[in-house]
Amino acid sequence: MQRRTITPDHTETTDDGRTITVVTTKRYCDRDHLLGDATDAEIQAAIDGRPLPDVSSECHECEPRMTDQPASSLTAEVVSAILRDPDSPLYPTQITVFCDHCGREATRDYMVSDSMTSTERLAAARTHLAQNEGWQHDEDGDDFCPEHAAA
Repeated sequence: MQRRTITPDHTETTDDGRTITVVTTKRYCDRDHLLGDATDAEIQAAIDGRPLPDVSSECHECEPRMTDQPASSLTAEVVSAILRDPDSPLYPTQITVFCDHCGREATRDYMVSDSMTSTERLAAARTHLAQNEGWQHDEDGDDFCPEHAAA
C-alpha cells in the first residue's frame, strides 16, 4: 500500500501583507501513529459527524504486530506450549474470512491477544491468507479467494 503524503505546515503572505499559517489536517491510526494527510472523504465524514473509515491496515508502525502470525497453520504442540506459558498474552482463536465473490470460507486458527482489536485480528487472518494461500484483500475491505483474486 502506498504511504500517504505528509504536507508540512507552512506560512504564506497574503495579497494584503498578512502572514498566515497553512495547516493540512493529518490522519492518525487508533494507536496515535501519524499516517499522513487526511483524505477529502475523511474530512467530510468528520464534518458530517460520521465515523472515520478504518485505517489500521495503513499503519506501518502497527503492521508487524497485526501480521505476526506463523507461516503455517498452528500445530497442537505450538498451541499447547503457548497455553502452558503463564507469561504469554496469546491465545488461539478461529477466524473465518469469506470470499466476497463466491462466498468461499477460509477458517484458520490464529494466535491473538486481548490487546488486539477485532480489526487487527482480521488483518492478521487476511495477511496470513494472502501470504500463504493466494488470497487478496482490497482497499474497500473485500476479500477474494485464490480463484477470484486478480492476477
